[in-house]
Amino acid sequence: MNYYTTQPNDTFAKIAKKYNIKSKEHLQLYHNLHCPEEEIIHGVLTSGTKILLPDDDSELFIHNNVDVTEELFSDNSVSSLDNNESIIGEESKQVEKEEQIDNSSSIHYVIQKGTCQCDKGFKFPNFKVTSHKKLFLNSPSAENDFLAVTENDLQLNPPVEPFGKCKLRPTSGGYLPCVYSLAGKWQKQSTRTRILENYCILETSELLCTTGGKITVKKHGQQSQLSKTNVRRADSLEQQAYNPVINYDEYKEEIESQDQPEAY
Repeated sequence: MNYYTTQPNDTFAKIAKKYNIKSKEHLQLYHNLHCPEEEIIHGVLTSGTKILLPDDDSELFIHNNVDVTEELFSDNSVSSLDNNESIIGEESKQVEKEEQIDNSSSIHYVIQKGTCQCDKGFKFPNFKVTSHKKLFLNSPSAENDFLAVTENDLQLNPPVEPFGKCKLRPTSGGYLPCVYSLAGKWQKQSTRTRILENYCILETSELLCTTGGKITVKKHGQQSQLSKTNVRRADSLEQQAYNPVINYDEYKEEIESQDQPEAY
């Protein structure tokens, strides 16, 4: 595996340009997915750091002219899955099996701060990611709440009685507490996107409890954010009608003048 040792004032953007790599996001994602956990980089590069380089274009996670890193690290909003998505993980080989998703739909990945629900429970716990510390979705500071949830992330927060009472355990005094006992791992997960051999789950994924409940995703946890691309593509007259107190052309100029951060 090839690597580059950083020099003073190096950035991912400069290194990507030097080695003709599509973008700084490609390079940073490739390095973080293939390096040991203690060598993951989320902030500013320091001199003397070894950066892993892809051997060829086939390792840049591009499939059917759709770039998965643009899905995961776009300045657009949330990370979603469509029927052209590629695989990301320790191996770069593509998966031929197609994800059966309508072209008009958008199915989102799930992150740690999302919530799930059981059809036999009453509370909505958060996810707890334990399978990796590699992929943070739309988090500029690599906060754990933005870790992508995988099929083997089975712990919840809170860990005890995560769904409160259980409708399948009635007594004369009310329902008994939830006994969180799973029958396997998450199902209906993405078949194309994985991290360290674990496939990412989607907002349509399901998990079964041995008591008889079905656990599903209540909120995927991501939030849409207005980006420069959104502002640039928006019709000024239309936006002016929605927001008459704002001069949208001036707002566009102000947004365009703002500096983009060097690393995601």
